[in-house]
Amino acid sequence: MDNLVERQALGEAARWCARLAAHDCSEVEHLACERWQSAKPEHRNAFVEVSRTSADIDRAMAVDARLQQLADRALAANVVSTLPPAARIKRLAPLALAASVVLAAVVAWQIPAFLGQTEPQALVFQAPSQHARQVTLADGSVVSIDAGGKLRATLTHQERRIELLAGRAYFDVAHDKSRPFSVVANDVRTVALGTRFEVRMDPGETNTGKTTITLAQGSVQIEGARGAAQWRELLTPGEQLRVEGLGADRERRVVDAEEFSSWARGWLVFHGMPLHDALREINRYSEKKVLLADASLADLSIAGRFFAGDSASIVAALAEVLPIRVVDGGSHEIMLFKRYD
Repeated sequence: MDNLVERQALGEAARWCARLAAHDCSEVEHLACERWQSAKPEHRNAFVEVSRTSADIDRAMAVDARLQQLADRALAANVVSTLPPAARIKRLAPLALAASVVLAAVVAWQIPAFLGQTEPQALVFQAPSQHARQVTLADGSVVSIDAGGKLRATLTHQERRIELLAGRAYFDVAHDKSRPFSVVANDVRTVALGTRFEVRMDPGETNTGKTTITLAQGSVQIEGARGAAQWRELLTPGEQLRVEGLGADRERRVVDAEEFSSWARGWLVFHGMPLHDALREINRYSEKKVLLADASLADLSIAGRFFAGDSASIVAALAEVLPIRVVDGGSHEIMLFKRYD
């Protein structure tokens, strides 16, 4: 990337980061930022650069009062505009450094010096009902939230803490051994330093429901977040742990991690999945639902790779290889019947 394009991308990324950190930032603005990041690789790279630099500078401010003084000077001078790459920070003039510090503070989690808060604010992210959403956290970790999912993220100097409030999310964690990355769902805590994994919440027979953790890369430690019976499990890539309630009922198994996490990349991958389970995933991303009109079709095995959200095309492809007859039920549903040749 040439210098001019790089500076422009970093400037736009800085402005987006500052806006996303504002308390009145709307869902429309979050989606607009995601579209901007997806438009060009340099946009995504710049956004991650700014986010990581924000976290680095924020930690530095906590131990060096001189950086705080520079931030105050820059704020008074109203010179905040763009944020250069982290590699160039040491070569900046003092006023430019101060400007980057102020912006980094706003981007990261609006530090107490500016808002009078003693703790970082928790940020809540939610995906639309029929579309997944991708969020880049201030530490550079990338979180994909599935359709209808919701989580709360709190990043401090000591830890990075996520609370999954609904649905499922896929985490590509930036390595930072000084700050563990944890995800709590249904009182089950998953802890990682740098790895890729999915956490999913489902209704269950107990009050706390069912939690499923699937590991794609690295390693994670899973443990009970509360309760008298303490337990702990370690996963390796390709393993999945299903936890019912507070953890008394646990099931570990080997799975195809690509199949379980493909939704985070916009695809649905099925390797021998029963049709009724596949339809649950297909319907998650489409307003037009696919329904089984014949229960005998439920256990038909499905294999293939499909674009999430296009239920009509998926059903057409399935009809080519399965004994099913497709009946369009209008704008809201597609019915599947058994086909007799």
